[in-house]
Amino acid sequence: MQYSDWREAVLPEDLPENERILQETVQRAGSSRRTFRIRRRSDGESRHIEAVETVRTNAKDEVEWVVGTNLDVTDRVRTEAEIRRNEELVRTNTDITEQRQLEKSRSTLAAIVESSEDAIISKDLDGVITSWNRGAERLYGYTAEEAIGQPITMLIPTDLKNEESVILERIRQGETIAHYETVRCRKDRTPVEVSLTISPIKDTGGKIIGASKIVRDITERKEAEDALRVSQQFTRSVLENLYAFVGVMSTDGTLTYANRAPVEAGGILAGDVIGKKFWDCYWWSYSPEIQAQLRDACERAATGEAVRYDVPVRMAGDSRVWIDFQVAPLRDTEGRITHLIPTAMDIALRHAAEQKLRESEARFRQVTNTMPQIVWTARPDGYIDYYNERWYEFTGFPRDEFGSSSWEPLLHPDDVQRCIETYFGCIRSGQPYQIEYRFKDRATGAWRWFIGRALPVRDERGEITRWFGTCTDIDDQRQMVNDLKEVQGQLTELAADLELRVQQRTADLLFANEQLQGFTYSVAHDLRQQIRGISTNSTILLQDAGNVIPQANQDNLKSLVRSSKQLARLVDDLLGYARLAKHEPRLEPIDLSAMAREVSLYLAERDHCSPQTRFEIAPGLVSKGDATMMRIALDNLMDNACKYSSRTPTPFVEVGEDAQGFFVRDNGIGIDMTYAHKLFQPFERLLRDPDYSGTGIGLANVKRIIEKHGGRVWVESVMNQGSTFYFTLPVPEPS
Repeated sequence: MQYSDWREAVLPEDLPENERILQETVQRAGSSRRTFRIRRRSDGESRHIEAVETVRTNAKDEVEWVVGTNLDVTDRVRTEAEIRRNEELVRTNTDITEQRQLEKSRSTLAAIVESSEDAIISKDLDGVITSWNRGAERLYGYTAEEAIGQPITMLIPTDLKNEESVILERIRQGETIAHYETVRCRKDRTPVEVSLTISPIKDTGGKIIGASKIVRDITERKEAEDALRVSQQFTRSVLENLYAFVGVMSTDGTLTYANRAPVEAGGILAGDVIGKKFWDCYWWSYSPEIQAQLRDACERAATGEAVRYDVPVRMAGDSRVWIDFQVAPLRDTEGRITHLIPTAMDIALRHAAEQKLRESEARFRQVTNTMPQIVWTARPDGYIDYYNERWYEFTGFPRDEFGSSSWEPLLHPDDVQRCIETYFGCIRSGQPYQIEYRFKDRATGAWRWFIGRALPVRDERGEITRWFGTCTDIDDQRQMVNDLKEVQGQLTELAADLELRVQQRTADLLFANEQLQGFTYSVAHDLRQQIRGISTNSTILLQDAGNVIPQANQDNLKSLVRSSKQLARLVDDLLGYARLAKHEPRLEPIDLSAMAREVSLYLAERDHCSPQTRFEIAPGLVSKGDATMMRIALDNLMDNACKYSSRTPTPFVEVGEDAQGFFVRDNGIGIDMTYAHKLFQPFERLLRDPDYSGTGIGLANVKRIIEKHGGRVWVESVMNQGSTFYFTLPVPEPS
């Protein structure tokens, strides 16, 4: 919101005093709290607003920012007014009519108090609670029955107990305490930041008999203020540490902020330029022409145009550096221009990059000119703009001939149309280009076959920036192919012999596979020893020298221990996965219910599940299968269910059977079914949260086991509602 918008919204009678307070706050560079009324645009209702401002200054005590928050306190103001009105009626009304008015006022007050979002509490002069509304119940957690009759100090943290005696003394003096910000405790003893407004309660004789207190939870406001301060500090830190120049100007060109880089580069102080017209600052004052150009750019930016150009800027020692300069308008949410933002970058880096590009192109030409193939490059639209020396040696064409006219005349007439359609089709689609065609050899006049290939070169955004292509002479290879066709009949006669060789090769491969598996187990054994050594030595080092190792190194050692254990589990899982490929299931009757109960005890004993996890295992789950393999599958499925339901208040794991098959169900975080097809692939983990550790092999093992049994496994899940893993097994024969 702009200052002019705020002035329009504030009621005229509240404006002078609020502007005075705001000006005084800025002048003394302090903080202030003020209230005012605004007219709400949506319905014209008058609302009471409480504003808090803090002024931020720089090292020279110059005002840089004013940070503030606005809070709607209409309900609180109305409640306070009703309380005061009720107190006045208590003191002044005596006849029946007035008593009725008093009773009506009291009823109104009671309704307001009970419906108020704020906590409204009354207490006597001994600090004993005498009334407690619903807002107080919501804020503190105590019911009225629990709070009334208790000392108000039960709400005050131990280190702030002395506040109550000070507050009561001020109340006894008839003082009203407004907007007193402090900390109080909820029933569960968690702290809450509050704003208190405390007023004395008087009897009909005007004697102070207690106090009424309106309490507002300001936790969100405090958090918002802290977040705003952190955000502004972060933004300022980012700007101050940018190597580039960034500034802020008012729309008339007055510089109000410049980050550190240009000030230091110019060898000047911020005070030398802040508050001046930008074109009159040190960086430009060496040239009236440069100043006039800059002033024109600022005036154009103030009309909504972003102006950019290269310009020399004066640096320390009266040196000059070329910069890429831009000044652009900054608009508010309603599209109005509020500031101008000048930015600049030293383009010496760009010049260096351009020089490196020229050197790179020279090296590219040097390399391609030594290649036996014809090498060419093209623009994104397919226009060929470079050939290596091999092209000119083969064609004898002039060196200034590029584009399609440079290669179409060289093509065999039967290949021209096909080549053009294929080439420009790939240019339009961005697909790699490959085609065979004939070029005329100028040395012999013969047609020679070539294979043309090209690949698109893309930038970081995936946009094609160039095409890189080659033309390779394959005429000799094609002649060889023709020769090979002539002896194809001879190859047919050798088919029987080849079959025998294939069988022998298959046997050799099976033997090699057995050797490789043995080698794999040997490597895994060696890896386990190394991993165990890393984990053991790191643990011993932490235990024996932990008190002398810096904390950062201790953390690294602990991370090393965790990583080595994770790696050991991965090696074991990979070996298990490899064994499953060779192992064929031995089908026999199995009791899945008993097996699931054993797994649940195993998981609980090893803390693989939350202590609150409740298991529900259906009885009579029987099938046919390999008991060892199915134990592995159930262990993985139930371990996952425990893991991903551990954060729910009442973790639940169920093993059962329905019309679809056997299942393991949990009430955990669920799975995004968009990626469910990846779930059973090795090393695929849909959740990278370190709190949910794993190797990415478990579900792949489950899939391999179930499929080896002739069944299938799948998942059904809803995010944040849990997952159900189904699997099928052979139906057991009736006993």
